Amino acid sequence: MPLSARLLTAGLVLLAAPAAAQSVQDVRRDIARVAQDGAFGKSVLGIAGFAAMPGVSAAEFRLDNGGLPDTEVSRLALPLSNDWETLRILGAALHTELTLGWFTAEQDYGTFFRGTAFQGRPSSEINSWTGVAGLGLAFPVGERTTLTPLMMLGYGRVEDDTDFTGPGAARLGRATRGVLFNWRTDELIYGPAVKLDHATQLGADIGFEGTARANLILAETLDASHPALEGSSEAVVLTAHGELDGPTGATIAGRELRWLAFAAGTAFGADAADSLGIDGFVELGAGLEIVDRSILPQIALEGASLRASVILGDGVTGWSLGGQLEF
Repeated sequence: MPLSARLLTAGLVLLAAPAAAQSVQDVRRDIARVAQDGAFGKSVLGIAGFAAMPGVSAAEFRLDNGGLPDTEVSRLALPLSNDWETLRILGAALHTELTLGWFTAEQDYGTFFRGTAFQGRPSSEINSWTGVAGLGLAFPVGERTTLTPLMMLGYGRVEDDTDFTGPGAARLGRATRGVLFNWRTDELIYGPAVKLDHATQLGADIGFEGTARANLILAETLDASHPALEGSSEAVVLTAHGELDGPTGATIAGRELRWLAFAAGTAFGADAADSLGIDGFVELGAGLEIVDRSILPQIALEGASLRASVILGDGVTGWSLGGQLEF
């Protein structure tokens, strides 16, 4: 369970004793106070930042909550990017990118307000939809390396959908609606990033491509279902990716089929780590690429690939399966 959720759960346990004598409005006021003190709004902003990042295209994660029910996480991202060699500024190619992301997390909680008229057990699903564009300049550094500083700007929406069970489920739902559960936020996502790309040949027909990227993701609440969810956050996200490709000796419909093997790593700064409950993970995978450079030569599209991988980290396991356009 992410840190902010653990803090909120602990706070609600402390409120359980007086809850028996309180009205729905009294409990709602206390819940809003706990949410504000626990920086719940910052936690929500961190979720949107993770959903907006380029990276694994389709993945399923399981987060270990240390004896509590695990959090089930799904993520789908469509990252598109290109360096426009025909559009050059200061000797650098214009770099554009767009990442469309969707994130969902399912979490079962323990019983809140046990022994009171508010006793209930929540079961939550959080969904996030994001779109973030990037614009920068890809400067050549040597013959096969580029350094690209860029700025990102985008929008995210995060919603919580929670069902309650237990004798006080209806009262608990009214007391928490729009604050702790069944809430929604709209967010502005922006910030600088810098990435380093390198490509080379290893042997006769084996290629290597590597990318390292540092992102400072800033987020501000545009609108929220309750003032306790408003806030701002900043998170550093570091990523690295290395990939080998080589010939399989096979073709599909006259097009070359190549094998892929890759390794990647992601590390989260404080705000993102608190929101997700993990510091980072590594990804190991393989795939196949169909090469066809004649489809859209204007944007250097080389083909498409199908990839599968495993995801491992401290407190996180998962897998990924997805397709990707190759540039």
